[in-house]
Amino acid sequence: MNETIKLSSFGRKNKVLLINEEVIQFNRRTIFRKDIIGIKQYAKALQFYRFRVGEQHYLGLKTATQQLDILLTCYFDIDQDYFLDLEDRITAAIWEQTTDQIWLRHKEILKNNGTIAVGHCQVSRTGITLHKATDLTGKPLLITWPELHYQILHDRLVLNNQTDYAIYTNLYFKDTWNLDVFIALLDWITQENGLGELPEANTLGL
Repeated sequence: MNETIKLSSFGRKNKVLLINEEVIQFNRRTIFRKDIIGIKQYAKALQFYRFRVGEQHYLGLKTATQQLDILLTCYFDIDQDYFLDLEDRITAAIWEQTTDQIWLRHKEILKNNGTIAVGHCQVSRTGITLHKATDLTGKPLLITWPELHYQILHDRLVLNNQTDYAIYTNLYFKDTWNLDVFIALLDWITQENGLGELPEANTLGL
């Protein structure tokens, strides 16, 4: 993909977007695909008082040192077909390769007894530590894997402790990097016994 695009219904086609197997270039920034460690995608409606006036679609990528943001804004359905087609092609060119790359990296981190940060949560072989929720001593709360229940809603992922529903948190797609990858990781752990690949995984009760 190598073309000049516009970012809003009232904008001009003056932004060059290049996507190939090695790099992604946009808005005078270049990132190497092998260096991408974060991806985020969401859509939101734009409202003026009670009236819907448009919609925004966002795709973000980041490396250890850079962040690249692609934000498409469609007002009053003007050029809606253009933006839907553009978003589909950008997603097709970026999404699968990037999420697979991050997923494999996160899987290896867990297999090597490391931890992964997802929003305000810390993910490890023992479970998910909620840094926004603390006990009476101020210590972050832990949801172990056998205790975990999770639900995917249109705008967020809900995590809670199925033995104590007072312990929960929300991770929003708009705010959280790698949330889609994290959901795939949760499916792997809870539905496919992914932690069974780890040494001493039986200590988790899985």
